[in-house]
Amino acid sequence: LSYLKNKEIKLLEIGTWKGASVASFYYYFSKAIIFCLDRNYKFQFKSSRINFFYCNTRDNIDLKKFENLLIYKKSEFFDIIIDDASHIYSDMLTNFKNFFKRVKSSGFYIIEDFNHYKYYPHLDDSTSISLNIEEILERLKTKQIFKSITLDENFQNYCFNNISEVSIHKGIQDDSYIAFIKKK
Repeated sequence: LSYLKNKEIKLLEIGTWKGASVASFYYYFSKAIIFCLDRNYKFQFKSSRINFFYCNTRDNIDLKKFENLLIYKKSEFFDIIIDDASHIYSDMLTNFKNFFKRVKSSGFYIIEDFNHYKYYPHLDDSTSISLNIEEILERLKTKQIFKSITLDENFQNYCFNNISEVSIHKGIQDDSYIAFIKKK
């Protein structure tokens, strides 16, 4: 993402906790307007370039309020969206379905720690028919329809028409994976 470092971009992080990564983004992307979503009030940073919103992404009323705030701030689309929220299997898919449409052309949707649900049972709410996240990303990349409770066929077709690239990177720790989904 270094080519965006000194550009006026809009970035959304879903799941900010206290804001440590937002602070990093703030300094790295020196001209970025940053939006942060979380359902806690532990966020510790303030700046005219940082916009924190309380939002439970499982709650349709909260999502609608956030959507209205984006319209008010004339920020309906983002260059980068990072999902670093609950890491619960279904939450990651729901966030992807709800927010990928808000990525600008040539922008990125990033899912951090997407394999945590495999290592921490309390995060695994997948079913016996659920594909793992890598399989889902591969199917989206190769344009193959799959069964999913969350990602219906209409959304899959939207992805087929709007994803230009999917890349997965492994971190140092066993449970550390990150996915970059680039929009056409």
